[in-house]
Amino acid sequence: MCVPGFSTSQNRVAPISIGSIVAHADPYRTLYVERGEVMQDLGEELVVAWDSWKEQSKKTDRYFRDELRFWQPQ
Repeated sequence: MCVPGFSTSQNRVAPISIGSIVAHADPYRTLYVERGEVMQDLGEELVVAWDSWKEQSKKTDRYFRDELRFWQPQ
């Protein structure tokens, strides 16, 4: 059985990187249930484009890796 986000060879979680589909890791943030895609890796921070922000002027924001988790459908 293949679990998304896990490496089958060593059973470790793959790191969040460019192209990863993510959500905010804090359950008290509204972005916890929102879907976003990592667009740019700035080293310590990642730039995420949120699906729910497509109609807004600000479409992306920067986050530290530990502020994000892999998105899972509700």
